[in-house]
Amino acid sequence: MSDYKHSVSLDVEKCKGCTHCLKRCPTEAIRIRDGHAKINADRCIDCGVCIRICPYKAKKAIFDKPEVLQPYKWKIALPPPSL
Repeated sequence: MSDYKHSVSLDVEKCKGCTHCLKRCPTEAIRIRDGHAKINADRCIDCGVCIRICPYKAKKAIFDKPEVLQPYKWKIALPPPSL
């Protein structure tokens, strides 16, 4: 899945390791290491549950600008559920 860009990012500075996201992740893609969450990119399905549940706002959705689509003849965008 190296060509796939995930839409969820983690700000380690804001993460307190509270385990809220770990408990709610439907694919068990989150682990707590060294007191902070780590997202396993191979398991993450970009559902956005961790974004909604994090009380510290340590996870956020990554947005691309519409200009990214300009070079393509056909413009089809499939936004991930986390957006």
